[in-house]
Amino acid sequence: MVARVTIRDVAKKAGVSVSTVSRVLSPQVNDYMREETRGKVRGAIKELDYRPDIRSQSLRGRGTRIIGLVMPDALNPFYQELAYVLEEVCYREKYGLLVCSSKNSITRELAYIDLLERQKVDGIILSTVGLKAIKLNNLVKKGIPIVLMDRDVPGLIFR
Repeated sequence: MVARVTIRDVAKKAGVSVSTVSRVLSPQVNDYMREETRGKVRGAIKELDYRPDIRSQSLRGRGTRIIGLVMPDALNPFYQELAYVLEEVCYREKYGLLVCSSKNSITRELAYIDLLERQKVDGIILSTVGLKAIKLNNLVKKGIPIVLMDRDVPGLIFR
């Protein structure tokens, strides 16, 4: 098994610190850095085929760039079309889409929402088969953006 390339490997190859590599990888950080240094880091990233660990980035509050879609019936043409269009939009915006079909089961729906929450998705698009407002309100309180579609949930608190 080939060992996974880490940010430390990139820093060593480029002859820079780990924080320098991190600044090159962070598009929102706009600090002064010599273009030669950026070039060395980018070269090392390419040569080593380095891929940042999305899970680690999410722990630092950078998000996963993944949206969860929970729908009641993946075979329903309405939801098929919806998933297709959402996937296109997500791809264009450089997000991934995790598609989950509850198969009209509240138990499966809860399991998928729990999975998406643990995966630290950046948001959940949901057509619920019967969730109560308290569960959705708890997700909102945790800071997980929720988009409800096609169903009404009485008692839902909007922030």
